[in-house]
Amino acid sequence: MANATFHTTALTLRALDRLLKSNFRADGLENLSERPTMYVINHFTRAETFIMPYIIWKYAGHYCRSLADAKLFKGPLANYFHQMGVVSTKQKDRDKLIIGNLMSGRHNWVIYPEGAMVKTKKLITKGKVRLTTPGHVGPPHRGAAVLALKSEICKRQILQLHERGDDEAVEALCREYFIDGVDDLSATGTVLVPVTISYYPLRPGQNFVKRICQTYFGELPPRLEEELEIEGNLFLRDTDIDINFGKPLEIGDYVRRYMLASKFIPVLRSLDRSNLLLRAQSRKITESFMTSMYSNAAINIDHLVCTALQKSTSHRLSLDHLRRAVCLAGFKLRNDPKYRMHPTLDLELVRLLTYSESAVFEDILALGERMEILKRDGDEIVIDHQKLRLNHMFHSVRVKNPMSVIGNELEPFVDVVADVDKLINTDPAALRQATADAVLVTDKNDFEQQYRRYFDPKISHSMEVGEPFLLRAPDSRTGVVLAHGYSAAPAEVRQLAEHLHGQGHNVYAVRLWGHGTAPHNLAEINWQDWLHTYLRGYACLRDICDHVVLGGFSTGGLIALLAAAEIGQPVDGIFSICAPSRLKDIRAAIAPAMHWWNDLLDKFNISKAQVEYVESAAENPHTNYCHIYVAGLAQLDKLMKEAMRALPRLQAPALIMHSSDDPTVDSRAADRIYRAIGSEDKEFELVTADRHVIVNGEGCDDLYRHIADFVGACSVQAEKESAPATAGPVQEPDTIVTQAASVPHEQAIG
Repeated sequence: MANATFHTTALTLRALDRLLKSNFRADGLENLSERPTMYVINHFTRAETFIMPYIIWKYAGHYCRSLADAKLFKGPLANYFHQMGVVSTKQKDRDKLIIGNLMSGRHNWVIYPEGAMVKTKKLITKGKVRLTTPGHVGPPHRGAAVLALKSEICKRQILQLHERGDDEAVEALCREYFIDGVDDLSATGTVLVPVTISYYPLRPGQNFVKRICQTYFGELPPRLEEELEIEGNLFLRDTDIDINFGKPLEIGDYVRRYMLASKFIPVLRSLDRSNLLLRAQSRKITESFMTSMYSNAAINIDHLVCTALQKSTSHRLSLDHLRRAVCLAGFKLRNDPKYRMHPTLDLELVRLLTYSESAVFEDILALGERMEILKRDGDEIVIDHQKLRLNHMFHSVRVKNPMSVIGNELEPFVDVVADVDKLINTDPAALRQATADAVLVTDKNDFEQQYRRYFDPKISHSMEVGEPFLLRAPDSRTGVVLAHGYSAAPAEVRQLAEHLHGQGHNVYAVRLWGHGTAPHNLAEINWQDWLHTYLRGYACLRDICDHVVLGGFSTGGLIALLAAAEIGQPVDGIFSICAPSRLKDIRAAIAPAMHWWNDLLDKFNISKAQVEYVESAAENPHTNYCHIYVAGLAQLDKLMKEAMRALPRLQAPALIMHSSDDPTVDSRAADRIYRAIGSEDKEFELVTADRHVIVNGEGCDDLYRHIADFVGACSVQAEKESAPATAGPVQEPDTIVTQAASVPHEQAIG
């Protein structure tokens, strides 16, 4: 193996890594070590033969040898492979070379145990792992496990012979396995590391590599054309390539029983295929690493959508029902740590539930339309199950039926597939309630996990302060989503929530991520996290109520405004109390610059001059943090800018309220927010007060009454708009919020 050739190739791949549009992401790096290692990797693309040794070198820092199809060893490519340490599958003594390398630790090895690319990703038949490739139909190959076992068995045999002084036998075995001598043996045992590669999204279509080849070479062989189309798109488009290094298998654990049995039963000392004990142990190892390899795929939204379409017993589905089924399946995954999720899935679940634009959901549906597997009919889709289940030829299925391939990849996750099957065929009303319950469970789990992780007995409040809460009004059709301010917790708005609940409304007080735990939690959160948790609250009430009004105090009010703009027309109203667009507090005003300074110093590993947090003199110390982290304030600054850009899109009825002498948030912020809102149905109220936190404590009655009237008016208007044309008039409440056109721009509440 020529290290110079490998190094040159690695540098080339590193350059391509920067140029290609693919996004490589590796985790499980803690499972990499300096021990003799056999990496067993699932095989979906030909490029993996070149890429995986580079990836392992990049993260583990050592070279790997690998096997390649003997058909590739022709012309200049054969010489290149030899210099790279790639061995032909037909090379004489290849197994002994692999065993010897693992015994000595001289080289690690990459093996593709499936024996060929599994283009169909069809891995499960009748509940068992069975491969279907042109060269093999049946259970997985055990060759990798056998080689790993033999490396440990032979090493122990050599050491035993050496201890007995049988130098001739030692020399013979070392020569047979290309080892220099006993001193060349590794002091550590062989491990086998399962590696899982997941690609997202999988999309067929033209690309410039395929186009160039067609231009210069004319008609291409169908198999080559298919591989250029699929792999060109995977590596030249914006594809996420997720690589997981699984937990290592200690081969020594499987060898002990063999060594003990062979000591008393001479026939078991043989290392040929007739050794039943060796076969049994290799089968156990294979089952273990194949299970790990297939169960560590990163589950994405395409998996859930394609499986839902496959499992639907109806050929017609409402898009709303499909969204809910996918979301509920996703929430179950999210709440179970044994599953690995694609990073975008959590965000997409929120978008699907809130009817925000989800480009990835639309993209997988568009793929189905291009493949003529489904077609849209208004708010429904019609599925052609016959085309979806059609078995294409092995070397064309990725192009002709990629949705089948995507669905097949999820089959090893038996529980997930069963959940999707159940959910997509569940009654719509029951699915709505189940989705709302799932949001509540997810929010509760998130809080408890963050609370346990960040809890500080000196500064953390009780769990009751930080826990989100839902106040149900079973007879009401209206719900209010309510959010607290920056560095506070849901308890800050409980008094207002209870008043609205007393008026007959459902109220969900959300916990913005990073709050209600400990101050340093906010240093690791971004403003998008706050928005997503708020949107989940909206999704929960949307499945419980017919009409939803958004609201919040301070930063929570700003989040509510941004959420209303994000969601669009389904929102029935929005009220915001003392929301910031700029802050008076100089410590907050300089936060972005301080955050930039901290980042700069961090790059040079300088910590002494960094300012992580400032002390806070909160109005309500029983709900607020005592420290304000600079990184969190920088996110607040970004949130204010994002919200101000979004306000012109807000078309729902809006009520903007602010304290007249707010010591924290400049009261002119309310005027800027009011003027930026795109809705013509808007109102601005200035509350006579000399404090920022006007949502609890004494003197809140008029504020509460005004908000309750606004919510009631929004509910009445929504009922009017949703009522059938023949329906009678809707009884309006005694007090209605006056529309902006008929009230002064500013009106004080005494």
